[in-house]
Amino acid sequence: MKDVLSVQEAPATKAKDDKMRDLFEQVAPSYDSVTAIVSLGMDRRWRKKAVGYLAKMMGQPRQGPRSKPQQEPREILDACCGTGELTFLLAGAFPEAALTGIDFSDAMIMRAKHKMLRAGEKRGVQPARIKFLQADMNGLPFADRRFDLITVAFGLRNSVCCQQSLAELRRVLRPGGVLSVLDCVTPRRSLANSICRCYYHNWVPFVGSLVRSRHQYAHLPDSIEKFGDPDDVTRLLRETGFTDVALQPIFRDIICHFIAT
Repeated sequence: MKDVLSVQEAPATKAKDDKMRDLFEQVAPSYDSVTAIVSLGMDRRWRKKAVGYLAKMMGQPRQGPRSKPQQEPREILDACCGTGELTFLLAGAFPEAALTGIDFSDAMIMRAKHKMLRAGEKRGVQPARIKFLQADMNGLPFADRRFDLITVAFGLRNSVCCQQSLAELRRVLRPGGVLSVLDCVTPRRSLANSICRCYYHNWVPFVGSLVRSRHQYAHLPDSIEKFGDPDDVTRLLRETGFTDVALQPIFRDIICHFIAT
């Protein structure tokens, strides 16, 4: 019975994945501008804060009398990289690392490549250190235990199967490596939750309608509610095999940074 169910669910899962991919293909041209407006200009600050924490953490010694200093990552994977904003920040924070940015949207990858060629040197980034590939994190085209650091910013909650995505990310993460998840979550407090629901259901679709269409941004509140609160995300990471999970609030408990090993 289990095998029959998995076969029956596969087409439905693929249909959801295709629908989400098509959505991001359509919003790619306006993604950066809409994100900046929706976040009131704070999205870049949130990314910089998370990257700054990672840079500080991965340069500090581990705990214990025989511990060696944590080496800076040599290979970094930025999953759901979108137009490459986090990828470029990581390149600046870890100047010796090789970076790979992946996204399931070809339009997003094309914009990331264009930004790298147009403004890479201005950002202090050497284009030769960065590769952008179209790939789905539910089926990563990489060998096991390849990356020292894996980041996912504002993308995990859009996965059609978060458990499968995390299992794949864990597969390509080397032992002792770090997974960083930066995302919107459901606030624990009821008042903050009510305010966020009103904001996501009204302001976000309205801004989206000014540049594209309202329905293309209507998925945001649903994806956040399904993702859950900080405790739900921490539990999800542990259930997927990550044993050490730390939480860094970036903007109260609305934007959170989860660090897992």
